[in-house]
Amino acid sequence: MSPQLAKYRASRNEPLGHGTTLIQRFSAPLLFEPGTSWQYGPSIDWAGRLVERLMQKTLEEHMREHIWTPLGIKDMTFFPSQKDAGFRARMMGLTIRDPQGSRRAVDYAGPTINTGLTDCCGGQGVYGTMGEYVKVLHSLLVDDERLLSKATTEQLFSPQLTDAARGFLNGLKERPEVWGSFVGKFPKEIELDWGLGGILTRDRDEGWRREQTLMWSGWPNLFWVSFTFDFHVFEGDQC
Repeated sequence: MSPQLAKYRASRNEPLGHGTTLIQRFSAPLLFEPGTSWQYGPSIDWAGRLVERLMQKTLEEHMREHIWTPLGIKDMTFFPSQKDAGFRARMMGLTIRDPQGSRRAVDYAGPTINTGLTDCCGGQGVYGTMGEYVKVLHSLLVDDERLLSKATTEQLFSPQLTDAARGFLNGLKERPEVWGSFVGKFPKEIELDWGLGGILTRDRDEGWRREQTLMWSGWPNLFWVSFTFDFHVFEGDQC
């Protein structure tokens, strides 16, 4: 998303987003001092590497131990090519708009963000079923502390940006050619911030999102959304 970094990497024959490791893909100079602006980038991927260094295990191993196993999740991995044929056969393909100009969706056969990666990236790349993923969202929404303490969950849904960074983030709504490619559409009057895991709405977007909604989509437009609100848990744990 940064023309400056793209130019820098090109001068070193290192196109952005290419390479088999996290370091190869995301090593680049800082564009600004942290807290003074905002940029769509790989900060959560670097946070994943920090977890690996601190815990002395891969992110896949850490997630399996502390996220997937506690929630009874068996169908998640960073490396579907290492799973059995049944797992791979169930993988959904990506689609794109027809490049010939019609608005119909056509199969996409090109590389994905995970193609060639040998590292786990904290900000991208986990494959799993919708049912298994909902187990993660459910644990966060009922705040059962199976994954995070209540204090950490509260931080997850709390604004994190400085005034300067928030101003730059909201200013991107004036640039739909950039904004629309990775986060979707928001009315200009809806103030946005950043939680610990994604865009955080500060205002109610009537008919779409309420205040304190945490969400992200990314270039593949694989939207996920979590809300902070009170609700009842009915029989069978269906909410």
